[in-house]
Amino acid sequence: MLQRVLLVYRWFRSPRNFLVFLCAFIVGSITFHRLDDYDPDLGITNLILSIEASVASAGILLVLEQLLAHLLEFLKAWKAEQREQADRQARMLQAVLAIAEAQRDMLVDHTNLLRAMRGHDETVLSALQEIMDADSKGHRDGRIENLGMGAQTPAAGAD
Repeated sequence: MLQRVLLVYRWFRSPRNFLVFLCAFIVGSITFHRLDDYDPDLGITNLILSIEASVASAGILLVLEQLLAHLLEFLKAWKAEQREQADRQARMLQAVLAIAEAQRDMLVDHTNLLRAMRGHDETVLSALQEIMDADSKGHRDGRIENLGMGAQTPAAGAD
């Protein structure tokens, strides 16, 4: 019932309708005042307008209470959504952190593997270098002997 009364009052209180009714009331009140000496001190008119203003204030307060209730519901829902979103973001950040830690561990393992490979490569390289040095020393000695033999052989044949 109260909702129906408020609905009618809102229709009445809409800016266009209210201005029409207010102007009609004031014009009618002043007209009756002048013609019939109705409400000589305009006290009844003033009283009616004051009552209407009080009713309007009460209606506005009711509407504001309803609006506030809807706003509180919205804020509760929004707050719950924000909490859920924060929880989702926290879970996502935990997953990203786990991925980053796994990648860090993988990079540490790769670094250790590359260091081990470098150590093995340096060992193989030094062994190959020793073989090359030994082979090169032997070839140098052998070439010198061969060169010396070859040089001596033609000279010996010429004698």
